[in-house]
Amino acid sequence: MAMAKKKARRKPHWSLVLARMQACEEARTWAAKQPSLAVAWAKCRNANWLRWWLDHMGVVRPLHANGPGGRVCPGCRFEDGGAATVRKLYPVPPTRKRRQ
Repeated sequence: MAMAKKKARRKPHWSLVLARMQACEEARTWAAKQPSLAVAWAKCRNANWLRWWLDHMGVVRPLHANGPGGRVCPGCRFEDGGAATVRKLYPVPPTRKRRQ
């Protein structure tokens, strides 16, 4: 009697997390075509999507005019900048650490 081969479980596409995070349909469709989060981060030209990711990872709080002591907060530093400005501050997409 031959042993049946186990089907290799394919890892779910990274972009499926965006649906759980309630990202917009346009972002989810675009992300589904990208092989990884790192590639998507490097290729994305929509600064709002990058800022959305940062906010959902807990890196950036909602944008405001000034941080403590009148200094510009990290979020405001790229409020008017494009995706390249966001990537200059965050060259690698931040992720949440899983709780153990």
